[in-house]
Amino acid sequence: MKRERKLENWLKGLRRSTGKRKLSSNMPEAYQSHARSAGLKAEESEHPLNTSLYDVYTCPLSVYIDIVVDNKLKGLVVSGNPTPEELENAKLRLMSDFAEIANSGESQAITEVINSYYAQRNAINGLKIALKLVLAGRFEKAIEYLNKNGVKCSAPANEGEFKALIDKIHLKLKNRMAKFKEISSRYKILSKKGDKPTRRYYNKLLVMLSTCEIIKMQLDPKKMTVAEFAEYLNIFNEYQNHLKIKKHAKCGNN
Repeated sequence: MKRERKLENWLKGLRRSTGKRKLSSNMPEAYQSHARSAGLKAEESEHPLNTSLYDVYTCPLSVYIDIVVDNKLKGLVVSGNPTPEELENAKLRLMSDFAEIANSGESQAITEVINSYYAQRNAINGLKIALKLVLAGRFEKAIEYLNKNGVKCSAPANEGEFKALIDKIHLKLKNRMAKFKEISSRYKILSKKGDKPTRRYYNKLLVMLSTCEIIKMQLDPKKMTVAEFAEYLNIFNEYQNHLKIKKHAKCGNN
């Protein structure tokens, strides 16, 4: 009992002193849409999972065009009140998934960067949640998460071990933030290359697909999802490659 009371006392003191240590102002806040992927329960992140946003398989193409061309991020909301940060990340994920399904060579670089962006972001959010749990003296879930994510540790038994654990988490966060900053810069560079897509650009794509001899159907952006549009583009590109190979083979025989 005496040992437990002593542990509780230095925990309270350290929460006050350690809690004053601010993280980088550029660090993204943990948000509910990624609480599960961080490996900790949603209630532990203090953000209920009550927001529903479109993904590549449910988002109408017309909404996607509004998002990409005019940045109308509110169109992503199915229900709930997401933060601007959640909406921006949902947009990035939508673009990444579209590029992956469409198998566009030009978009693969951005896709890889976005995937890395999310990996670093989720790691940061998970570490921040774990830090809150440790400061609150709720070690079990925090220690389990930390050990699975590169921070070898155990529940502290005294003040020195507690401080050492806090330092470990802060160091890991600092390293993750450096990587996150680097990947964010790469994304900004890649996303600025080339002209921003316009409504005319997407209209041309729809006309091109509608008139392709292996598709030959009117495509309505309000009646198809982003994933379906991406699949049509993939089919079109494969067909064009097939025609090129066939043409080269014919020229070779002549």
